[in-house]
Amino acid sequence: MKFSNILYAFIAFCGLGLLASCEVNNEFYDQLDEKDGFQFVIDTSYTLTSDDYDAMGKESGQPGKYNNFSEDIVATEFLPSFLNDKYPTLDVPSTIKVTYDYYRGGIDYIKDYENLNYYQLTDADYDSMGTASGQPGKYNNFAYNVLPEDYLPDFLAGVYPNASSGFVVEVNFKYYSDYVTSIVSQYWAFNGTIWANAALDSRTLSTADYDSMGTAKDEPGEYNNFAYDVDPADFLPAFLLVEYPNAVANELVDLTYKFYTGTETLTVKEFYSFDGSSWSAYSADIEVPVGISKYALSVDDYAEMGFDEMFAKVDNKELLPIFLAQNKPYAQEGDKVAVTFKYLKSKVIKRSAAEFTLTEGIWVEYQSTIAKTDQYVRSTAGWVFDPSVLYTMGEEDYQMIVDYVKNNIEGDYINTYGTGESYYGVDAHYKEFAIADGKFDASFATWQDAVKAGVAVYLPLKFSSAVAQVDGVDVNYIITFAGYAGSMVDYTITFKCTKSGPSPEFEYVEGPTLK
Repeated sequence: MKFSNILYAFIAFCGLGLLASCEVNNEFYDQLDEKDGFQFVIDTSYTLTSDDYDAMGKESGQPGKYNNFSEDIVATEFLPSFLNDKYPTLDVPSTIKVTYDYYRGGIDYIKDYENLNYYQLTDADYDSMGTASGQPGKYNNFAYNVLPEDYLPDFLAGVYPNASSGFVVEVNFKYYSDYVTSIVSQYWAFNGTIWANAALDSRTLSTADYDSMGTAKDEPGEYNNFAYDVDPADFLPAFLLVEYPNAVANELVDLTYKFYTGTETLTVKEFYSFDGSSWSAYSADIEVPVGISKYALSVDDYAEMGFDEMFAKVDNKELLPIFLAQNKPYAQEGDKVAVTFKYLKSKVIKRSAAEFTLTEGIWVEYQSTIAKTDQYVRSTAGWVFDPSVLYTMGEEDYQMIVDYVKNNIEGDYINTYGTGESYYGVDAHYKEFAIADGKFDASFATWQDAVKAGVAVYLPLKFSSAVAQVDGVDVNYIITFAGYAGSMVDYTITFKCTKSGPSPEFEYVEGPTLK
């Protein structure tokens, strides 16, 4: 026996992580360093530490800067040399599965929503503006004789001392008038020097307004409204330029207009903002992509979770998976929901959102940084990234082939139990390909041909989301199966993914080969 074989057994015995499956991407086999005598070959795994990232560099564009890899800091550019330094004595064809942190970025629509800054005045805020008669803190509100424009500029300057020109915040406050206290929402903007109410006007469009935008077919004045085929965005920017020629950057107009859906006419309230040259719609609500529902936490929802009107800190969103499980009991696997919420940060009320996906019955929040595992193989050229998928077939996998034959191939091939078929020679109960003569269809010249055809129909069913390449490297699927002809023997067969899912395509590479 070669000493290298003894070493293999010794490593397995000592628990150094030798895995049952140690096949690697076949394009590297030609490079393997065939040696007699001592060879130090292992198949193991390793998780990077903060020290490891630092060892690969801490400057901008290097892993140690943020202790992760990303689209801009590519793992394959750093890990080969790192592995060479860490495992200098390993021989061909050692393999290491490296687990690392990967930053995939935040969600754009949540960032957009968070940038729509929000502040809701509290009793303490009113008090800070004075508690004497005629001041906001007297009754904790504004009023017809206690005007917000007399107090909010100085108050907001204290709340946002580092605001830059163009910063806009939605301010919610109580306003008392005619014996009624209501909640008022206003947008306030900082122009680089002072704070001012960003709402230039609050306007309900009149018949004359619609007519001024055109009275011909498919123009607002035709029926004095907008519609599914008369888009407000096609007419309002030009209309507002004419109506407000002296508008300055960051000013907004609160518009109310009619919109015909095709079945009913709705009254729509929408803000338009001026950027200094043009007008566009300004949304204070979260705009989620198609396929994602949205839910805004209410006062009752916060109370249900033990809070008064908002979370005490952003980390309290950890309660949302439990909340969603209780409040969306009929959700289906894969459903996505964006939950908007308010929270306190340094005594400032902020708002944010989190996206959750129902995964195996649990609501899981989207994470900007995830753990990824890549396989690297030691070749004569050094450590090389190998995205091969190594998979050993089980009972349900063989059953997929049996079911395929039942549903797609004419003829009497299925056994009485529904667990075996004699076209490719698969038996799910025994978890095998029957490779003896007569156990598969005579249209196949050899059992190898039958297995090759059977695995070819199985792969798109099993790996419906397969990808053809990872970081520019072809992805091979190395499948381990059991072949029975008097005794059970394990084999491998290799296919390459040539077209990514959802309807992937695979190309035969080699095998079956004794494992």
